[in-house]
Formats: sequence, structure tokens, C-alpha cells
Amino acid sequence: MINKVREIPPQKIFLIIGIIFGIIFLIVTPPFQVPDEEVHFYKAYTLSEGMLTPEKVGNETGYYVSQSLLYDTQKFRYLRFQPEHKVKTNSIIFSLETPINNNKLVFLDYHNVGVPIPIAYPPIPYLIPALAMGLISFIVNPSVLFLMYIGRLVNLLVWAILIYLAIKISPVHKWVFVLLALMPMTLFQAASLSVDSFTMGICFLTIAFIFKLSFKENNINKKDILILLIFTLLITLSKPGYVIILMGLLMIPIVKFRSKAKKLILLMLVPLTAFISNKLWNSLLVLDTATGGSGRHNSFYSIIADPINFINIVINTINLKFNFYLVTFVGKFGWLDTPLALKTSIAVYLAGIYLGIIILTALIDKNKLNVSLKQKIVAFSTSALLAILIFVSQYTSWTAKGATIIEGVQGRYLLPLTPLIFIILYNNKDKIIIKGKKINLSPKNISLLVIPVVLVYLTVSVFTIISRFYLM
Repeated sequence: MINKVREIPPQKIFLIIGIIFGIIFLIVTPPFQVPDEEVHFYKAYTLSEGMLTPEKVGNETGYYVSQSLLYDTQKFRYLRFQPEHKVKTNSIIFSLETPINNNKLVFLDYHNVGVPIPIAYPPIPYLIPALAMGLISFIVNPSVLFLMYIGRLVNLLVWAILIYLAIKISPVHKWVFVLLALMPMTLFQAASLSVDSFTMGICFLTIAFIFKLSFKENNINKKDILILLIFTLLITLSKPGYVIILMGLLMIPIVKFRSKAKKLILLMLVPLTAFISNKLWNSLLVLDTATGGSGRHNSFYSIIADPINFINIVINTINLKFNFYLVTFVGKFGWLDTPLALKTSIAVYLAGIYLGIIILTALIDKNKLNVSLKQKIVAFSTSALLAILIFVSQYTSWTAKGATIIEGVQGRYLLPLTPLIFIILYNNKDKIIIKGKKINLSPKNISLLVIPVVLVYLTVSVFTIISRFYLM
């Protein structure tokens, strides 16, 4: 039995566990209890109705939608940030059976629903769930919740396919990919309507393809370049900031291109593709989508004017919020109001163990390929730059002037780039020496470590969500 488990490829292990627990997650998580899921639903739904870009009516920006749609999406708001509030399964079943009434339309102003940002998101991450919603709506008159669950399921399946391909094509760290993809926080986001579902999937696949080009012996051909440009386009039209991940192309040795000129051309085509596609989308919007009150928040120029102050604020923020970042990286559910095992102190402990297991797996999970120091420096620099940009974006959009910590940063924002982070730990040594003691590093039984850990953490996660939201 154990030998049979060892022989199962990592991508198949991922697919089996990911689909089973992903479906459980999307069922047990109450409606719209994933961060910003409500407004992501609005985005997908309006796209399914053929509304690519929002309208501007006076000072408001949004869409005309059914009043009953707004009512059914907002009726579960009472659960947010209120652990004492529970939901009855009967109320969910009733809402599932109540079709959308399109007799009365109202204007949905994104600024009035609390999170205006998704209105400016490009359409790519919403396209497939929107198509599924549109098809269902064409056949029957569905309920809001039925469309929501269909959207969650479609997102989960698309994410699972992208991650499966990523693990399959990556020549290194296959089990690290499995651990990262099946981390409770990752799967919780994947089985939702959040834009992060597709973003994580396409970023993992892009990084895996970069690893393939970097560490395999094959030379770069026109097909590879075309695929990279498609990935660039998809990431840019999902969450543009994560296009920084493509700095990882610097890991590819020049010899793979046969000349410096060909590599330089690719390194010019990628940012050019990102720039043009982002500009084209923004030109379609032609709307003021600011989160409001820019004068209340720090400007980018304040960082340039006093970079030392900004660095001190970042350091202070990390010191004060390290445990929060750790827990929201590994597993915190609901609107980030439900830590793993329901207690923050336990969640920090469990998150630390999971992170330690990823690090151990990154050291053990190896093959005959080598990752040079230069390639590791590129991976580290790319990860560090993206992390810094996350802090900058939240400093300028969410943090009030004069604040000593940066608000809005969450550990889950790092998830799309994690395979790049852990490639730094890749090594081809059979032993490492810690405090004079030799420790054997054998990948033979790595599946026997990863599978039980993943199953335990995901099972605990399911019980955490059920205990938090339902009457027992």
C-alpha cells in the first residue's frame, strides 16, 4: 500500500485531494463569506449579462441590476466579523430556491457596497464563471445562490487544472507546489468567486513554465516565447501587479536563447505586452475608480521624499503584524475573522508548523537538476520586489497619513509568488550539517510526509469553518 502511494505522481495527489476538499470548502463556506466575494460576484454576474464595463451616472460608478439580486447577496452580511452569529442551513436552502426577480432594477454603485476596487479589475478572471452563469441563466431563471455556487465550482475546476499543469511541467519542487496549493488559505480562496483563484493558478503555472525553461536542457523556441506572452497577457488582465513575477525570466541562462539579443528581445516583449494590454483595458474604463479620499492617504511621492521613514514603517509593521501575516498566509477563513482551529494562538502555532514543513520539503524535494546561486538571487529579488510593491500599494491606498503601521497588507497576497520564494531553498545535497550533526535528505518518502500533513490541516480547516458558521 505504501509503495503504491509513493508511485502516484504529485500532480495526481494534488488533483484528488484538491477537488475533494475544494468541493467541501465551497459547500461549507456560507454565501459570500470569503473576503470581497460579494463584489466579485457582482463583477462576474454583470459580465454574464454582457456588461463589460460599468456606467457612470452622476458621481456614481456601477451597473443596473435586479433589486432582488442585491437583497440576496447582502442578506448574509450579518455573519461578517461576528463569530457569535451563525447561519441556519434552512435559510441557505430557501435562498437557493428563490429565483432572481428582474422586475425592478436599481443602480449598483460599487463605492456603496464597501469595496470599489474590483470594478476596475480586468475581465479575464471572471470570464469562465461569467460564461457558466450566463449559460445557466439562459436555460432557467436561477437564484443568486445557485449562480454563486456554480461560480465557485467553475473557479475551483479552472484553478485545479492550472495547478495540475504547473506541478506536471515543473522540473523541480513538485511536492512544494502540492503543499502550497493545498494550503488551507490557498484552497479557501480557490473554491470561491475571488479573483485570487484564477490569479494563483495562472501565476503558479507561469512560474512552473519559467522553471522548465530555466532548468531543462531544451533551447527556447518561438512556441515558448508565445506561451510566455500569453501568460503575461493573462496575468496583466487578472491582477496587473503580479506581472512582476515574470522578472523570473532572468533565471533562464543565455545559452538557451543562443544569443544575448534573443533574450533581450524577450525581456523587452514581456513588459511591452503587459503595458499595452493594461493601457487598452484602462482606456475601456475611462472611469474614476479611486477608493475615495486620496488626500487622506499617503502618496507615492511621500515615499520618494522620505524613503527612510517608509522603510522604518515597513519594519515596524512586520514586527507588529508578523503573526497576522503568518496566519493569513496559511489559513484564516471567513472575512479573515476565523483563524485555523478558531483560536489565534493555536493558529499561529499551526501556521508555523506548516511553514516549517514547506521549508523541510523544499530542502528534501530534489532531483538531478541544479539551481545556480545566480538563479536563486533572481528568484529572491523578484519575490522581494513584489513584496515591497504590496506594501507600497497598501501604504498609498489604505494607510492614513501619519500612521506608523501599514494597513491592508495580508499574508494571502504572497500566495501567487510562493513557488519562487521556496526555490531559494532547493539543493542537490544528500546531507546537510546543522550544529555539527549530519541530517540525511532523502526524497524517497516525501509523499508520506506531505499527504498526511495536507489531509490533517484541511480536515481541521473544514471543522473550523463548520464550527464558526453553523449551529452545532
